[in-house]
Amino acid sequence: MTLVRISPDGKEVVHLYDDNLFELTSKTADIEVERASDIFFDNEKKNWKVRILKTGEVLPASFKSREGAKTYEISVLESRLRTGESCV
Repeated sequence: MTLVRISPDGKEVVHLYDDNLFELTSKTADIEVERASDIFFDNEKKNWKVRILKTGEVLPASFKSREGAKTYEISVLESRLRTGESCV
């Protein structure tokens, strides 16, 4: 299931990127895709971290695998969508 947040005027749809949703929305509107976050390897600490691009905030959790960081990234962004926080 993908969380989708639509602005009251219907002009903005915010969701985590999904090829299926992109196929649907790109047929009916001009699409602007923005990255909300980035997963990067911290060479000094030898682990994977997640950064929120809008604020530069590096989230506190770290992971030995990129896949673990990706799962965490998705959970954080979905939580922010649920609470109405800005992701981008």
